[in-house]
Amino acid sequence: MRLRLALMFFTAACGLDPDGKSGADARRDVAQVIPLDEWVTDENGVSFGDGDRTDWKKIVTPKSGALSVQIAIDKTDTAIVAALYDRYGQRLGEKTKARGGTEPITFDGEAKKGHVFVSITAKGNGDTSAYSIRASMGGGYGVGDIPPPE
Repeated sequence: MRLRLALMFFTAACGLDPDGKSGADARRDVAQVIPLDEWVTDENGVSFGDGDRTDWKKIVTPKSGALSVQIAIDKTDTAIVAALYDRYGQRLGEKTKARGGTEPITFDGEAKKGHVFVSITAKGNGDTSAYSIRASMGGGYGVGDIPPPE
C-alpha cells in the first residue's frame, strides 16, 4: 500500500500524467456530450506540453444509421489524432491531421443506437490547438450542412 501511494505521488510530482490538467473531459467515462447538428467549440482544446493531451466527447445516437463527425482544428501547425469508439470502448476508426493540414478530420459510417465516443489527442511536443466538433445523422435531425466556424 505504501509503495503504491509513493508511486502515485512520484508520478504526479514528475509530471508523468499526460492528462493531469485535462479537466472534466480527460477520460471516456466522463466525456462531454455534444448535441447533434451543432458545431461545438472547445476553446481550451488540447495541449501536449500543458498536460491536456486528450479530450473525450460523447455523441448520443437516437437511432441506428449514418453518422458523420467533423473536427475542425484551429491551428494548422498542430498534429492531431482523432478516433471514434463504440459504447464498449472498441475503436471504430482513427485519423490524423498532419501539421500544415487545413482540412477537417472527417468520419462517415454507420452507428448503432446508443453512444459513440470521440477522442481528440495532441500528437506530439508543441502540438496545441482549440477545435470545433460537429456530429450529424442522416434523416433530418437538425439544421443540415453548416460550414465549420471561422
